Amino acid sequence: MASVRKLPELRVTVTLADGKTRSKSSDKRAELEAWAAAQSPVDVAWEKLPKLWQAQFRAIPGGPQYTKTARRKSDVQAWLDQRNAELVGGSFIEPKAARTTLREFYADWSTRQRWAPNTHRAMDLAVLSTPFIDRPLKAIRRADIERWVNSMDEGSQSLHGGIVQRSGALAPGTIHTRFGNLRTVLRGAVDDENIAADPTRGVKLPRTRRAEIAMSIPSTHQVRQILDAAAPEYRALIALCAFAGLRLGEAAALQVADVDFLRREIHVRRQVQRENGGIVDIRPPKYGSERVVAAADGLLTLLAAHIDLRPPRSENRVAVPWRARPARPPEHRRPCMAHSKSPRRHRGVPPPRSAALLRLGPHSSRVRHRDGAARARTQLTIGHAQHVHTSVAEG
Repeated sequence: MASVRKLPELRVTVTLADGKTRSKSSDKRAELEAWAAAQSPVDVAWEKLPKLWQAQFRAIPGGPQYTKTARRKSDVQAWLDQRNAELVGGSFIEPKAARTTLREFYADWSTRQRWAPNTHRAMDLAVLSTPFIDRPLKAIRRADIERWVNSMDEGSQSLHGGIVQRSGALAPGTIHTRFGNLRTVLRGAVDDENIAADPTRGVKLPRTRRAEIAMSIPSTHQVRQILDAAAPEYRALIALCAFAGLRLGEAAALQVADVDFLRREIHVRRQVQRENGGIVDIRPPKYGSERVVAAADGLLTLLAAHIDLRPPRSENRVAVPWRARPARPPEHRRPCMAHSKSPRRHRGVPPPRSAALLRLGPHSSRVRHRDGAARARTQLTIGHAQHVHTSVAEG
């Protein structure tokens, strides 16, 4: 519903005996005089109004009405034609919805999403890190997104000895992840008709390294050295990641019933996830990751020896004997031996003879001072490499 009308140019204001005032506007003076006389006023004031035109627009019958007032009829008509074009083209946005800030929209929109706890934390981190979180959605432009991406890529710069050094810059992969999370939120705003277009469209991101260059997969000899150097309680963890391709959370949640020794299969049915407050949650694997993995004879032999070494109390108990202390996240990346008498091992630190070989190379001595972090990196590296090192498990 849309219309253009000329506003009245004459207004009369009457003052009543009780001190109250009333006013009426019209282009007909006789009509205003008759109305004023009927009010029995004690005072009458006349006012000449400027010549104005007003356009009225409703997106739906009975919905809120939007107006545009200007001195020229062509101006309000152009505004009205633009609103009609947006309505027909499907890009019309209610002004009240467009004034919603990114923070307000995300607070409501996120409660309607079905996310795992880790996904929710990643989305919160991406949205809360934006400098325009308190800006209205309609005011967020592609230039704002580009400046945010550049700030993550550049970090802070300082000059030392004639060399420009950067600190605080994020890795390209992290920038891609945060940008993708923010884009998901803004596309949700488009779907909810809070904005007409996605401002992240066309934003260029820093280039990432090719997977075959960025990923470093240990050789069969290196995996053999890791297995030989590891304590017996850790060999099952390393073997599951290296020879079955299980993620760390999947390996930590493995149960005896998940290993089919007769069919030589491992069923990946759950994973360990950390929630706020140090709570360990066991949930299904990532979407589409529930699977059956063929197990080599050498891997099954390692698992059988592991079960013999530490027999589980029931079929439902996790087969692998490492557990996590809630105060030292993430749980499944800092394993500790539950029944070890060594205080060093109980705190989640691997034996010194294992740490020296976890990072093979000319600088392996540095690993002795940060063995916990080095062990986690090694496990991440050998994950999903089952076809590369199967011969080691069989050897």
